[in-house]
Amino acid sequence: MYGIRKRHLIIAAFLIVPVVAAFSPDVATSQIKSQLTSIIKIPLVLANNLSNKLQDAVTPKGIFLQQINNKDSQIKMLQEENAQIKELFLENQRLKELLFFKQNFTFKVLPAQVIAKDPANWRHTIIIDKGVASGIKKYEFIISQQGLAGRVCEAGKNAAKAILLTDPDFRVAAVDQRSREEMIVVGSARSICLLKYIHQDADIKINDVIVTSGLGGFCPKGILIGEVVAVRKTPEGLTEEAYVRPAAHLNRLENVLVLME
Repeated sequence: MYGIRKRHLIIAAFLIVPVVAAFSPDVATSQIKSQLTSIIKIPLVLANNLSNKLQDAVTPKGIFLQQINNKDSQIKMLQEENAQIKELFLENQRLKELLFFKQNFTFKVLPAQVIAKDPANWRHTIIIDKGVASGIKKYEFIISQQGLAGRVCEAGKNAAKAILLTDPDFRVAAVDQRSREEMIVVGSARSICLLKYIHQDADIKINDVIVTSGLGGFCPKGILIGEVVAVRKTPEGLTEEAYVRPAAHLNRLENVLVLME
């Protein structure tokens, strides 16, 4: 009985409030209308929320999962496209730098791209996409923007194999740019090269710059090889051996120039 009476009172209130508002002064009417609007909004909001919940409950979950998967696929596709565009941009930048570097040479060079690398730890070799058909020959040297990188050891029709500075079979005549001491740079199968055939009283110091000497006729003079990182001497103070770190980023080679004969 109490519940029924309460319902009747609420209904009566909804009916009486508009009537009272019609015969009330303007100020009171505005206040009553505002309160009435607020009261009426409550069931409307509740009805709207209930409708949304019912719609969510009725809509199959599979549709939502399919929509999520479609969005994920679109995001992945855009990420792949973005990565490809960025890679093309970076390659274009490298080629521009290589072209600028090429213009500073007075001898003939041929651009080439690194297409493979030897995974073996004790062999430091790469494969480039130019060969005999492009004029590549065995024993020609290759350089990067930073400096000397290696030498062609095999040449096929459309590809060639080159050993890097750090390969045990690599040799090149070199000179200390400061003291003019001459030596042979030899690969050590590590990330550095060994300076061989140096005099025991040779003036070689850490941080000295080593460049090609041009002796032997295979490699032009003055190409940067690297910087001296270690000098070992005998107890008598005589130079025993020295090591140079290549200036070229050998583990990140992508585009190179072949020094043509």
